[in-house]
Amino acid sequence: MILRAATVLGIGLFCFGFSRSIYLSVPILLIAGSSTVLLMASSNTILQTIIDDDKRGRIMSLFSMAFMGTAPFGALLSGNLATWIGAPNTFIVCGLVCLLSAWFFKRKLPGIATYVRPIYVSKGILSA
Repeated sequence: MILRAATVLGIGLFCFGFSRSIYLSVPILLIAGSSTVLLMASSNTILQTIIDDDKRGRIMSLFSMAFMGTAPFGALLSGNLATWIGAPNTFIVCGLVCLLSAWFFKRKLPGIATYVRPIYVSKGILSA
């Protein structure tokens, strides 16, 4: 689900960069925003299920800091990039970065699954 949501977000941002119509932009942003929510919820759920109960608070604080703490830097970087290349091109670049990140995540997914599957089996989430 994380891979699909990141891919849809990247495609949505990329397409939004080319859109010049409000009637096309609104559905694109609705899809991109929904995929962002799905991405956050999926990664949060997986993280909370693989972490031991006694460490969950610490890990979730780091997770929140990683998402919320880096958002101002991303906004600053995007704003500076938009000054140089324009807002539409910035959305295109951000979409491409999202797609590149999804591709990188896809390459690492088998290793992640190898690590997470035994945890899910031991907790009874997946069958052996």
